[in-house]
Amino acid sequence: MACGYPPIAGIFTAIIGSILATFVSNSELTIKGPAAGLIVIAVGCVKDFGGDGFLDGQWTSADQTAYQAALAIGVAAAILQILFGMFRAGILGEFFPTSAVHGMLAAIGVVIIIKQFPVALGVSADGSPLEMLQEIPTYLATANPAIAAIGIVSMLIMFVWPTVGKHFRWLKTIPAPMAVLFVAVPMGAGFDLLHAHSYMLQGHEYISSVNDFW
Repeated sequence: MACGYPPIAGIFTAIIGSILATFVSNSELTIKGPAAGLIVIAVGCVKDFGGDGFLDGQWTSADQTAYQAALAIGVAAAILQILFGMFRAGILGEFFPTSAVHGMLAAIGVVIIIKQFPVALGVSADGSPLEMLQEIPTYLATANPAIAAIGIVSMLIMFVWPTVGKHFRWLKTIPAPMAVLFVAVPMGAGFDLLHAHSYMLQGHEYISSVNDFW
């Protein structure tokens, strides 16, 4: 969804990518699913073709057209990668300074955090990263408590799990993202997030709609 793609695209990418990559690549570091580092590039491509994905809470024909055009760009990029591999052109990467690559990855990480911050709070948001950064106080003030609770708990698990794993070795067998799923999915079911409904908390009415997620 952060890429401006339909959610099911991420599921298919992870399943098909992992199966194919297992048989056609012997690299242990190959990305076999949706890569967070490409979110900025993917969503930028979708916007250039006139779509915005689910940023406005709905999927339109313009989003579908932009999504298909972005997929065509992805196919073209894949063909270029295959050609680079066939001609052993990977060494060209040595011409790019390491500091430039690290800077690019850090910038992508910051943009991803900013873009996902309102999502974790259950708030609809749009705009450039700088515009969204200025709206963080507003996001916090209008956060949906149920969704925000899932987001906060998930973040705590991600940060705390490795530390706890040092004291309980058996926990190391369970990756932190998997632990997040074990907790976040039941929380989402408990809050009944798949069905549109409203609830009251401290005198305020909050609305959870399936359009916020799918």
